[in-house]
Amino acid sequence: MRQVFVTPQGQVIVREADDPLLTAGRVLVRPHYSAISTGTEVATIEEVRANPGSDDVPLGYSLAGEVVAVGEGVEGVSIGDFLSCGGWNISVHAEVVSAPVNFCAPLAPAAPLPPDSVLREACFSTIAAISLQAVRLSRPALGEKVVIIGTGIIGQFAAILARLSGARVVVVGHRNEKRLDLARRMGAERTVLSATGDPVALVEEFTEGVGADAVLHCARTDGRDSLDQALAMTREKGTLVLVGDMPIEMDRRPLFRKELNVVVSRSTGPGRYDSNVEVEGRDYPLAYVRWSGRRNHAECARLITQGLVDVGSLITHEFSFASAPEAFDLVTDAGADTVGVVLRYDAAHAATTVARE
Repeated sequence: MRQVFVTPQGQVIVREADDPLLTAGRVLVRPHYSAISTGTEVATIEEVRANPGSDDVPLGYSLAGEVVAVGEGVEGVSIGDFLSCGGWNISVHAEVVSAPVNFCAPLAPAAPLPPDSVLREACFSTIAAISLQAVRLSRPALGEKVVIIGTGIIGQFAAILARLSGARVVVVGHRNEKRLDLARRMGAERTVLSATGDPVALVEEFTEGVGADAVLHCARTDGRDSLDQALAMTREKGTLVLVGDMPIEMDRRPLFRKELNVVVSRSTGPGRYDSNVEVEGRDYPLAYVRWSGRRNHAECARLITQGLVDVGSLITHEFSFASAPEAFDLVTDAGADTVGVVLRYDAAHAATTVARE
């Protein structure tokens, strides 16, 4: 099979790789679409370029496709089912992946085949679950005012999901006016570019001097300016959720004066990086952990497949799987107007069509 890697020299390539193994507790999935993370994957490529290693590094962690084999001990999944799959080094950009069942979420019954657009949008379910976990940590209530810093795919999903939770949303970008326009179309009540406006003043005016109930910092930054702004925007005893990759250096004074709640959001939620969940296939008891990472993933798959989250409007570019290097050239261009970028697996579409005929 073919798979996407970044070489030790920092070049993205599509090359032959070993077929994945089907072991107990796993399913083999043939992707129809996979989503490119313009945050994590771009950061990985930049890290490789800055610190070259000796081996190719696989890319990808969010896809949607069809089950082609089911491992021992897997229940509730059959060949021909459609799933969303996640997990770094698991749900990679490849023609076939082997995913633990706890990294999968059902999309639709095996027949009839879901419309192509459903699979295209559902490949973002894992990425959306990262945003959902951050929103859950902020605990938004109906009518509360939430600020989202960052207009990439994670920030856009966070704004949408915070609004669905009943919050009134302000989105802060940096320089990209097109992404800000998109946030407004998706329901953000107020928006501002930090490069040309004053986000703190906007939030002060929007909240009538109180400050935001919660601020979600979803941007990837090198400096601390936006983090200082986040502290200034948050109300007394409010919540600051750190989502994006950033240096965590904060002034103690606003933290102390406001007695802020600061929390770092961990991927899709509880269970991530727990081998009992990810390898052994267990999940936390619902009564004690209502929203585990697996349940967040499944909820995002439900919201997307039922049309409650308009992922189609977030998708700005689509490439064939074979054109993955060109896709990554685009997303690593800092000036490109990208938000949602997908890879399309034409061979999987053809195989499914033949099987149905």
